[in-house]
Amino acid sequence: METIKDLRAQRGWTQVDLANEVGVTPSTVYKWESGTVVPDIRRLRLLAKAFDVAIENMALVGVDVDRAGNPIIEEPALKIAA
Repeated sequence: METIKDLRAQRGWTQVDLANEVGVTPSTVYKWESGTVVPDIRRLRLLAKAFDVAIENMALVGVDVDRAGNPIIEEPALKIAA
């Protein structure tokens, strides 16, 4: 499975290049690549366009999407103190 980082590297882009392409900061690109943050639907569409892949295929680069192409963000389980 290719990741955002893999697709970026295949194009010879730096995080700064990708950030400029989709209108975010390099810090945001780092967070996407590290899995800290999931791109919102607008950025997901821009990423798909930049990488020339269908938005539905973004699941193949580590971003799960529903049938409408919206990113699926799993909420962390609540931790209950004993």
